[in-house]
Amino acid sequence: MSKFDPAAILVAARAAATAKPVPVHLAGVGDVYKRKLTVADIEAAGDVRAKMQAAGKLDRQMNIAIGLAQAICGPDGERVFEVNNDDHLAVLAGLPWESVRAVVAGDEGNG
Repeated sequence: MSKFDPAAILVAARAAATAKPVPVHLAGVGDVYKRKLTVADIEAAGDVRAKMQAAGKLDRQMNIAIGLAQAICGPDGERVFEVNNDDHLAVLAGLPWESVRAVVAGDEGNG
């Protein structure tokens, strides 16, 4: 068993926190990128979901749309969709499954 190395863990964590987005093709939409969700993203999504739940607007489609809004980005990680924008979430919820499967299921490049 190797010796535990906190410094190596910190280096690896920094690398994971700065992972580059990966290219994904959304059928019928085009080429975009997918960023890895962070702890902060999950927390923000929880806040959005709580507000939507209180307004009676949260369902499975909106749950998926929230994740898509957080994950779809440009090559430098800039988001295309705003997670707090009802219109953006409605657009994402209305996309055919075949278009977004690569982002949701994690099979990058096979959308």
